[in-house]
This record gives sequence, C-alpha cells and structure tokens, in this order.
Amino acid sequence: ERQKQACVASAISVLGSLLAQNDEVIEIWYLTGCAFCAQAGSDNSSKDSARHYVKRAMEMLVDTQKAVKQQQQYAEDEEEDELEEQLEELICQIEDVQAKLDELGDDDEAETMED
Repeated sequence: ERQKQACVASAISVLGSLLAQNDEVIEIWYLTGCAFCAQAGSDNSSKDSARHYVKRAMEMLVDTQKAVKQQQQYAEDEEEDELEEQLEELICQIEDVQAKLDELGDDDEAETMED
C-alpha cells in the first residue's frame, strides 16, 4: 500500500510538470484526475482535486466537440468522414469521462452535443 501511494504521488508530480508545460492536453487533465482518484481513498481533498481535474477534461472535450461540429459545417467532402470519426471518438471519450465523474459522485451531467 505504501509503495502504491508513492507511485501515485510520483505520477501526480510528473503529470503536474506536464500540465505546467502545456495545459491544453486533455489526456493530462484526465490522467491527473485519475491519479488523485487513486490517492483519494477517504481523503476528501484528493477526491476534490480528482473531481477538479476530471471536470476540466470534460469541459475541454465538450469545447472540442463544439469546434469539430462547427468545422463540419464548412468541411469539404473528403474532410467530412475524418471529422465524423473525430466526433465519434470525442463522444466515447466524453462518456468515459462522465463515468469517472459519476464514480467521483458528481451530479453534473455533460452537455454533449449528440444527435
């Protein structure tokens, strides 16, 4: 258990460094939230931190989804399939992140743009 906590603390440290370098990578926000979740146990501050990072990942995913939908309006035919693939992938990621938020006890539903 102590070794696991040391690994989690190291992961949080590395992920924090990555966020400091580039805070626009959704996966880093999500993984940081997962690391805090692994650390949480009965520690409410870690759970709050986990929720913060996972919520930010969700916000970024929803913003990206909106941007891709906007791009679709002006896309050429050959771009259309690629954008549709991106949207499908984003929807899957949003569902995964929402599941993590639910696990953390978050009631806020994602405002997805599913048709």
